[in-house]
Amino acid sequence: METSKNTIKKEQSTCSTFLCMGENDELIFLRSYKGDWGHWDDKIETPVSDRDSNENIQQIM
Repeated sequence: METSKNTIKKEQSTCSTFLCMGENDELIFLRSYKGDWGHWDDKIETPVSDRDSNENIQQIM
């Protein structure tokens, strides 16, 4: 037997895009993201010192 309940799921977008009119016939494009960005802002566990990065640049050249 099927349930007679109607379940309505609201779909919420994690990304929104807006296009607005600015001054002097400018178009303003806005994009926003709502959600988890993952680990992009976590501190680096083993930071690279300036000396090491300069040595790596010289090795590449």
